[in-house]
Amino acid sequence: MHYNRNIEPFAKKLSLDDFKYVRSLPYLKSQAEVDRFGDFCTQSEFKELKDWWSHKKSYSWLLPSIVGCLSKIAPEDRRLIPDNTNAIEGDHSMTNKYTGTHLTLIDAIQRARDLDALTAATARATIDSGIYPNSLNTPYHRTRANMARTAWQAEKAKAKADKKNSTPRKSKAPYRPPV
Repeated sequence: MHYNRNIEPFAKKLSLDDFKYVRSLPYLKSQAEVDRFGDFCTQSEFKELKDWWSHKKSYSWLLPSIVGCLSKIAPEDRRLIPDNTNAIEGDHSMTNKYTGTHLTLIDAIQRARDLDALTAATARATIDSGIYPNSLNTPYHRTRANMARTAWQAEKAKAKADKKNSTPRKSKAPYRPPV
């Protein structure tokens, strides 16, 4: 995710094919392909691309964290790692919500340990009981569903009333019993 976000400015200056090539870096299959990619960047007339590649080369850990074939993580394990940081960013926000911010180091560590212990106890209880939480059954979700149901019922009633008011009624003849 951050990789794609950081190369988006190149889209305005590179050709579509060159931009697609830059986006392909995480998926290169060999050191030879990475070397060709590096040559492409260093020979580019686009200074920002040269600087970007120089930055990637300046940290020994950076390219292996982006390019699967350079990583020391086994491919079958690497496939299990998401290609974005959404879960981590969401977890970071949740941790701040429950532990607070602007804490001393000791307080932050203790509160994080307490939250970890609570999370582990919840996970253990879930596994032991076999009852898994339904993330779509929060007060927010129930209220939203109730509002949607109420709106649908109101729409249905309005349509029925409109139909009733717009259809001319036939006047009924007075009842005459058969002779």
